[in-house]
Amino acid sequence: MTMQLHLNIKFDINELKLFIEQNNFDKIFILTDENTSLHCLPIIKNFITEFYEIKIKSGEANKNLDTCKYIWEELFKQNASRQSLLINLGGGVITDMGAFIASVFKRGISCINIPTSLLSMVDASVGAKTGIDFFGIKNSLGTFYEAKMTIIDSSFLDTLPKRHIQSGFVEMLKHGIIADLFYFKQLLQISFDEQNDWNRYIKKSIEIKSKIVLEDPAEKGIRKILNFGHSVGHALESYFLNTDKTLYHGEAILYGMKVAMHLSIIKNNADKNILAELEIFSEKTNLAKKLAFDKNEIIQLLTQDKKNNNDEFLFVLINEDNQAEYDRRCTKEEILNALNTIHA
Repeated sequence: MTMQLHLNIKFDINELKLFIEQNNFDKIFILTDENTSLHCLPIIKNFITEFYEIKIKSGEANKNLDTCKYIWEELFKQNASRQSLLINLGGGVITDMGAFIASVFKRGISCINIPTSLLSMVDASVGAKTGIDFFGIKNSLGTFYEAKMTIIDSSFLDTLPKRHIQSGFVEMLKHGIIADLFYFKQLLQISFDEQNDWNRYIKKSIEIKSKIVLEDPAEKGIRKILNFGHSVGHALESYFLNTDKTLYHGEAILYGMKVAMHLSIIKNNADKNILAELEIFSEKTNLAKKLAFDKNEIIQLLTQDKKNNNDEFLFVLINEDNQAEYDRRCTKEEILNALNTIHA
């Protein structure tokens, strides 16, 4: 079956009221965490008068089947039907998990994503991939299920601390590396201590990701380049899920991108300046610094990565022409060498 996407992305929160008026939903549910319930839900109340809030605890540690079970139970208790709407109001955990919830509840109900973090605005809420963590593995359960609409409102970023902004920013750097080095260099000039025209950069990242996603909705080919840095990045996230240390998604992906660039330089003669710039960014933001982990456990977690095939480690690498290549085979020894070099 051919998968088609529409990517209905709006940059005006007023579109929410119009969408609801145009559709005959019997009930509206809003999925929040303690942060978005406090800071973001009051804004949404200006556009919706009748809804039922389902609030969960924030954080990657709660992106699991137990939380899904609680949300499904709440939907059943409130007599949600296939004519109901679920609004996912939050960051990547909320949009990933909320869309997954919607995709399987009564074989699919409508959902809207309203991302409130930079990460979810440029990445998690765009492209129809849903997911939760299972068996200690990041995003190991999921579906392809497109939200009816994604509403981007950069004013929500005002509620976030700098480190959350920097974490989401890493995905934007990724977009530049794999598709537009001029954009990558533009992003590196941004200061997090100043006011920025975030809409401008968010729109550019969404433009890059949307073009790739629409070309390959089911991730059979070119869409895989969006996983640049995510092989080791997701392994790190899985590793730290079982510790008491907080590791932000962007921090893990930044480390993963540095490893991938080292492999790209060794195997493809890629531009060393890209890795140097990532190192400078890492130093400046203190992201992906002083991470203590067992390298052999990271290799073991890589064997569980859904992007790999049997015992082959498949990476996204950059070639000497600054083009991203997917499904590039890397050996355990090459990966360990890269981990040791980056960790030095």
